[in-house]
Amino acid sequence: MSKETGGFAFPSKVSNLSNEKQNIYGYDVPPGDSFIAGGMTLLDHFAGLALQGMLSNPEWNHWSTERHVKHAYEVADAMLLARGE
Repeated sequence: MSKETGGFAFPSKVSNLSNEKQNIYGYDVPPGDSFIAGGMTLLDHFAGLALQGMLSNPEWNHWSTERHVKHAYEVADAMLLARGE
């Protein structure tokens, strides 16, 4: 498995709309400030999609959990490579 994650799958802007400093996702965010929260990596998202496909096929259900997960990340790595990441 590569160490490249391909960035984030679902980044989102998080804003503190209150009049007080708030702790959001472990960050102290001043009033009116915002930041981009990364979320799930693209590598993990691709692996999850691959795993979902494998588990939906009864012919693959004889594999061990470890084998499913290893193969899912191999597929995810190939997907990132195909994107040029």
